[in-house]
Amino acid sequence: MKYQISIFILTAALLAACSGGGKISADKIDNNTATADKPQGDTSTRGWAKFDSEFHDFGKITDGESVRHKFKFTNVGKGDLVISDVQAACGCTSPSWSKEVIPPGGEGYVETVFNSTGRGEPNGIENTKFVDVFFQNSTIETTKLTFRALVVKK
Repeated sequence: MKYQISIFILTAALLAACSGGGKISADKIDNNTATADKPQGDTSTRGWAKFDSEFHDFGKITDGESVRHKFKFTNVGKGDLVISDVQAACGCTSPSWSKEVIPPGGEGYVETVFNSTGRGEPNGIENTKFVDVFFQNSTIETTKLTFRALVVKK
């Protein structure tokens, strides 16, 4: 019985992880060109946000703590760049971001605040959260930023 439950949980986790919705064409897979690090489309007049890092690990925190991280990026494209929206995948995460137009060579940020209240367990439980960043006039329209924390109950 425990074996069947383990298989069920593993299958559900795999299905959830694989249902990201992103479509990649077969020719990009064959040519090994399907990466988020490469700009897509016309790059002559578009911006391109190159993040210092798209992942942050808060490490071990106590249930009830609010922690924050600022994801910084540089516009390495040839045109102005604007963040049109940032959406958190969970109500426990509050994002804020650069509101101004970011010229080529300029820098911007997306800041996330994670409220861990009610998300811990006595031995700790890993919380991995995402925010999607939507750009205007960008060679890459959306970027997913990820952070993780091991939340331990008081």
